[in-house]
Amino acid sequence: MIDRSFGLKAVFFIFISALGAQFLTFAFQARSMNFTSHSHRFQVLPFFVLTVVLFFLLAASWWWSAKRVSSLYNIDIRTAARRDLLSYTPLLFFSLFPLLPHFFLDSTDLLKRMVLLGTGVFAAVLYLKSTIFLQIKRRRMSRFQNLLQRFEGLPLRKKALLLLALAVSLYFAGGAFLTLQDISFSGDEPHYLIMSHSLLKDGDLEIGNNYRNRDYLRYMPGETKLTGHTTDGKYSFHQPGLSIVAAPVYALALLFKGGGTVLVIRFFMGLISALLSLQIFLLIREIWDNDRLALQMWALYSFTSPVFFYGFHFYTEPCITLLSLYVFRRIRFGRFFSIPQLLGLGAVIGIFIWFNDVKYLIIAAPLVLYSIWILYQRHGLRSRILSFLLPPFILAVLYYGLQYTLHGTLSPAVIQTTGDIKSGGLFAFIRSTFTDIPLRFRLETLAGYFLDQRDGFLLYSPIYFFGICGAVEMFKRKREDLFALLFIISPYILISAFLTQRTGYAPQARPVLSVTWAFAIMMGYFLAHNGKKFFRLLFNLAAVFSFACVYLLLRFPHALYQLTTYGETERAGSLFLKLSSLHFYLPKFLPSFVKMDDAHWPANWYWIGGIVLFTAAYLLIKKHDFSLPVIAHPVIAASCLGLFFVWLVLFPRTVLLYPRNTAFPSGEKIVFYSLGRVARMPEPGRFVLPEADRDYVFYFTSWRRIPKFKLEWGAEKGTYEVELRYFDTVIFSGTLEDEWKETIWTPPDVYPLNKTNLYRITISLKNTSTVATSRNPFHLNLIPLREGINNRASSDDVSFHE
Repeated sequence: MIDRSFGLKAVFFIFISALGAQFLTFAFQARSMNFTSHSHRFQVLPFFVLTVVLFFLLAASWWWSAKRVSSLYNIDIRTAARRDLLSYTPLLFFSLFPLLPHFFLDSTDLLKRMVLLGTGVFAAVLYLKSTIFLQIKRRRMSRFQNLLQRFEGLPLRKKALLLLALAVSLYFAGGAFLTLQDISFSGDEPHYLIMSHSLLKDGDLEIGNNYRNRDYLRYMPGETKLTGHTTDGKYSFHQPGLSIVAAPVYALALLFKGGGTVLVIRFFMGLISALLSLQIFLLIREIWDNDRLALQMWALYSFTSPVFFYGFHFYTEPCITLLSLYVFRRIRFGRFFSIPQLLGLGAVIGIFIWFNDVKYLIIAAPLVLYSIWILYQRHGLRSRILSFLLPPFILAVLYYGLQYTLHGTLSPAVIQTTGDIKSGGLFAFIRSTFTDIPLRFRLETLAGYFLDQRDGFLLYSPIYFFGICGAVEMFKRKREDLFALLFIISPYILISAFLTQRTGYAPQARPVLSVTWAFAIMMGYFLAHNGKKFFRLLFNLAAVFSFACVYLLLRFPHALYQLTTYGETERAGSLFLKLSSLHFYLPKFLPSFVKMDDAHWPANWYWIGGIVLFTAAYLLIKKHDFSLPVIAHPVIAASCLGLFFVWLVLFPRTVLLYPRNTAFPSGEKIVFYSLGRVARMPEPGRFVLPEADRDYVFYFTSWRRIPKFKLEWGAEKGTYEVELRYFDTVIFSGTLEDEWKETIWTPPDVYPLNKTNLYRITISLKNTSTVATSRNPFHLNLIPLREGINNRASSDDVSFHE
């Protein structure tokens, strides 16, 4: 029997099919649009054909989905079809596409925004399909639940091997993805590897000769030139622990070339991080005896920032994170400790000093004290504590013996990059550490570990905000464990902040990575004991954003490496610049704690106040249970899609940075943006371009619309293929040989931006001669002209037709 509302459903599908057809025809036309001509032309035949095709595709998809759900959940097919109909409502957002050409820079940008709109609509449809049917009473177990039950039924050894293999595969995939994008080792990574190379090839730790011979080219790009990380030109100021451990892997990596060498080393780090993620699984399982919670925490901890990205970067932190978590888990949940086991655990802690005798000692010391307290109070192993302490003592003696042999000092300050700090200068170093740094910088460093938009890990993994809620639950239930965690991790965080240590050229959150497992435990308490469903909904949203950040950082890998050390003046996080637009600058709404004298950044106080309110809300709101009605999900999808449209789709995906105010002799004032480090402007509007085979893009604004410009371009020597464009309209295209061109140019139109006029000039250069552009640079002069002044160009002017 045909449903009486069949006609309305058909009209609905015809309407959304027509919207989709209009969207697609406009996308086809967008390829040929330009800055002066970007209006939509209605084409009857393509529109009609696409409408018919989309109608049948959407109707078939709707009917197949309803039939599938009806069979899977044993419900009436008409009920399933009626529920599924709501999942197609996001297609109504295709009606907004006519707004996009009102903010037009070029066709490439327009197509990107149309792809974003299509992606957002598709994601909203999938969200509704997945959530609407989750509310239908299930009468048979889903495949996912079947998989979970099969996993829970496996022996622990098989579970561990399965999770280990899956984690290694995902870490290796992430490392391979970066390698394919030509992201090689950076920061401290090549300097750790040069010690491995010296151990294998020279049999020593003297690396000065390896730097001189550029042995690092075995794993770095051919044009790389590294400055040695040495104290006296011979030995590294990095500790050799990681290099010694990785030496066998490095020997295997040398059997390969280029990217193969890099991948082998990244596979090794993936194995280290996979073992770390396995420890999280085992720990959560031991605390709550719940495989599903342990599996959830394994996925959240392992594959979000920062742990995921350090799974394929060559740093010491993943090793120390693994070792410290292993010792804590074994000491906290071990039931019997033999002398060999205590010797082994002590040796694990003793290894810390070989990775960094200052930084990791701050973790090792409280971990040793906690272990002694547990062994003494809970197990009464007074006579065996010496077995636990003996290996760290022996390893420390061996390490400092090696350091004295190499550096001639026992001072831990020898690791500092300031050069040879022998024992005589240690007290001066300590005194300057306490007196030369303002307290404000120390507090800002502490806040930056968590909230700075360049490297604060809470902004890249907001799931850890709920570690605050978990700490509340721990205080209620296991305050002894909470105090133990704080006792172990607080000295490391506070002393690092006191020393104002920040992330160099490395992925986010390096200073706190080694203790992130403690925050994961707190988050586990939130997931296990939270009875406030609203906060669970917020956590789910935070988890979605945390995984989305991983995708975006893989998509834009250079956003992983953002300096926050002294001298860095750029506040904006690169990832959040990618999430900005020409009309919306996201970084100004995010906290920033780079080491600058200017501490007046309002967003800092808003975020700190927001965290206080968030914690207070969790404390005050009582336990409750609720479920969203079916109609709520389309409302949520529409709201999120509307926000997505305004935020990321409506406006051009260009961000203007580094404004440079420029006054011209004619009286005109122009603001240039994002000039970069290559193009130089020694005089107003006169640019020196010392590199060829690239594009130079000049964005500039003026309060008053400038009627005419005088353009001059050329080089005294050299032959160049040149294309000069205003937005995407060509002004000149041709070859110049030891000559200049000039023209009086009238902009056909401008882009209105915040009560100013925006212009864009792009010049593409290709050097086809043997003349070096660096010695004989190309020039571009861009001079604004006033009305009423006779500005004649030379006889060889270039004509420009609007």
